[in-house]
Amino acid sequence: FLLSTIHHQPIALFYTVLQTINQNQAMSSSPEYDHTITTRVFIDLALGRRPLGRVVLGLYGRACPKTVRNFVDLCVSPGAGYRGSSFHRLIRGFMIQGGDYEKGDGTGGASIYGKTFPDENLNGRHTERGTLAMANLGKDTNGSQFYITFKATEHLDGKHVVFGHVDFGYTGNSGGGEDIDC
Repeated sequence: FLLSTIHHQPIALFYTVLQTINQNQAMSSSPEYDHTITTRVFIDLALGRRPLGRVVLGLYGRACPKTVRNFVDLCVSPGAGYRGSSFHRLIRGFMIQGGDYEKGDGTGGASIYGKTFPDENLNGRHTERGTLAMANLGKDTNGSQFYITFKATEHLDGKHVVFGHVDFGYTGNSGGGEDIDC
């Protein structure tokens, strides 16, 4: 997908749970890791007050139920949560990171379980563009921050909890700014 940015202005995020899925919708599941999408959420992207588009994320609730619950609860929380927060880090050709709803600079945020919670399942792989995983500061330090990859990043396998992927997302330029092919 393409993201539009203008000189250090943050892209605001608005999260909502799209649907919970009861039927068995799976990507290539393996005995080690279940890619069944149990919940979908969407992120409405905006630059200032200008809407940019919507990204829909499929979440792997069977492989990572605690991580998915944390993410969904932070999506819908009327208080401390993702609503109105920004992506604070973008590395072209690699990933975009968000979820710091406290400070907006990558130094804040907390999980619904406390400041951090343990790694739930490190068997998920970063094999494709659009992988959704928890950002961390090392082993067992998951909080609220997450990232979405722009390419396969296998060097992150076993270090971050992969708990979903981009089902479909924003493409195009809504005018102004610079298009960045991420």
